[in-house]
Amino acid sequence: MSDEQNDHDIIIEVRTEMRGMRSDLKELRDGTYNDIASLKRDKADNKEVERLQGLINDIQKKVNNDIEIRVRAVEECTIPPSEHKELLKQTNTNGIYLIIGIILIGILVAIMSVHIIGIRLP
Repeated sequence: MSDEQNDHDIIIEVRTEMRGMRSDLKELRDGTYNDIASLKRDKADNKEVERLQGLINDIQKKVNNDIEIRVRAVEECTIPPSEHKELLKQTNTNGIYLIIGIILIGILVAIMSVHIIGIRLP
């Protein structure tokens, strides 16, 4: 009976070990599955980051090209130095007209005030 008891104990021990191994294998399989899923997610995230970085670079290039076009257009519209003197002459002429206009307004105000107050000049 001791052999049977001994065999029975060994079988129970083997079954217990088998159950433990099955649970260990299940945990290992589940852990491996989770690790693979995590790696796939990370890879997808990296691809998304690369795609977005490419879009950002494209947009930045378009913005820089637009700025370059606008700067060139402004540079083409600037006044060359040879025309600066002519503009200064026109500005000086406008200043003279302004002074003449102020003097004429002063004369008109004097005439109107004399007329309104009724003072006669001798």
